[in-house]
Amino acid sequence: MKTKLQILVGLIAITLFNTGCLNNNRQKSEKQETESTQPAYEVDTTFLHAYLGGNKVVADEKYKDKRFNVRGMVSEITNVYEPIVKVETEVGPVECVFDKSQLNELAKLSVAQKVEINCVFKGIIMSARFENSKIVE
Repeated sequence: MKTKLQILVGLIAITLFNTGCLNNNRQKSEKQETESTQPAYEVDTTFLHAYLGGNKVVADEKYKDKRFNVRGMVSEITNVYEPIVKVETEVGPVECVFDKSQLNELAKLSVAQKVEINCVFKGIIMSARFENSKIVE
């Protein structure tokens, strides 16, 4: 009798665990879908003032991990540790990090070329850093 009870409790625990995992995966999928369909922020003076002249904690809550459209002039293209395109925007330089699978796209860029890049803001170190970058055509 005790063994049957232990088996039943184990099955219930496994069922609850799997249900939780499925719901968590569903929530992650919905979040990714929402992030990819959200309208992107622009790198503009409002963004710059929020970071350089305002409360950085509040600015992080508003902007960190959000999609942006970065528009400007390519100032540098590197691939030392990771593919990075540095862009001069109206508010200063930013770094856009690309996946190595996009090296063919980056090979088509040149310094001083106007570019628009859709990417996710990760914070400011020496300059604004964006990741998950994709060139907008």
